Amino acid sequence: MTKYIFLDTNVFLHCKTFTEIDWRNLFEETQDDNKIVIVVSYMVNKELDNLKRYEKKARNIQNKLRELKDVEFKEGITLNISFFPTKWSSLKPEWVEILDENESDCKIIAEILVFKENNPDDEVYFVTGDNTPYFQADALGINTIFWLDEEYKTIFKPSETQPARKSKLTDLKLLFKNKDNKYELSTENELSLDEFIAEEFPAFPDLMKEEEKEIIALKDNEKSGISENMTIKEAEEKGLTVADLINSLGPNASKLLSPLSFNLKSRKHFKEEVLKYYEELNEHRKYIEIELFLTNKGNKPYNNVNIEIFTILEKGFKLKSKEELEKPEKPKIERDFFPYTSLTIPQFTHKEYNVKYSSPEKIEKEKNDIWVFGYSIKKIQHNVTLGLYPIMIKFPEEFKMKKIQFFCSFKHDEEGVNKDQKLIINISQ
Repeated sequence: MTKYIFLDTNVFLHCKTFTEIDWRNLFEETQDDNKIVIVVSYMVNKELDNLKRYEKKARNIQNKLRELKDVEFKEGITLNISFFPTKWSSLKPEWVEILDENESDCKIIAEILVFKENNPDDEVYFVTGDNTPYFQADALGINTIFWLDEEYKTIFKPSETQPARKSKLTDLKLLFKNKDNKYELSTENELSLDEFIAEEFPAFPDLMKEEEKEIIALKDNEKSGISENMTIKEAEEKGLTVADLINSLGPNASKLLSPLSFNLKSRKHFKEEVLKYYEELNEHRKYIEIELFLTNKGNKPYNNVNIEIFTILEKGFKLKSKEELEKPEKPKIERDFFPYTSLTIPQFTHKEYNVKYSSPEKIEKEKNDIWVFGYSIKKIQHNVTLGLYPIMIKFPEEFKMKKIQFFCSFKHDEEGVNKDQKLIINISQ
């Protein structure tokens, strides 16, 4: 008889490496010739794959799984990995009623149930350290082992004495520019249209009139022979002056524009650009800038330092680098003389040539999102502080978080030289 042991993700992350565990000690009566198969379900394999980017142990486990798949790594003990998810349609109706297809724990249990159903002559076990999947699996008739129980702790828990690491990067530290690590969220992010016009276009107070007044203004223009789309040449043919066109834009426009201007946009075109600029500017104002600095308080420089940062946020948050979030360009009433004058070359505010940056990437999870970004520093001298590329954060309209935690992992080109750090932003309102 073969014993199949399904492992939860937490076993890989918090217990001894699966190759070090004496699996036969789990059972009081286990013949040495009985085969044991350690099974990694599809969802567990997927979770480890997602975690390997910022969790060193998950990365090492993934490498070991790939190396030992279908190999007898101990006498009579092999490893089996599932690469495809269980089809929900293959479950019994009574299972479907109580399992949630959107929960990863339920997907793991579903795979065990199907396997158990298809292998009635073998013994199937599930090992976990989380309460919810333990109770669920136990209620569904699966032999379940809670590795945190006293009788199993010595089998699964690693030794308290960990091997000493090489010198850590203790002199390096990430800092926020805001020393209090508290960022006030604006309660008036969005400008009203009237405020926006008064602030950005003070020379055009009548630019955004109400519809009724707009109709009146258009009728007045028709009486005077002025059209919104009229060119300077057409105006001249009708005996109108440039000043007449400028005055049609508003009573104060003539103060702003010279009567000699002959390359004006139509009033309609300009208004469309202003409205678009208003929407883009409001979106831009919703982002909060978080400035990060790397400081070296030691007495020696460090070369080739890599910093990987991740944070877990509620759905709806957005992260960008400052360079990705370009401020919208304010429209002008004049047309461009040449087609290339409207092109702008992005200006990078960061001047540290030896710092490279990876923009935030989102890993979508069922309930939250994981955002990952990082920095690569070619060299940082001692007693020096480097400004890093800022992070721009947009908050959703509604959220429950009180703090944002950034988990930072420092690595060096020399093997074993590393450091972990945590940064916390207080966003309680």
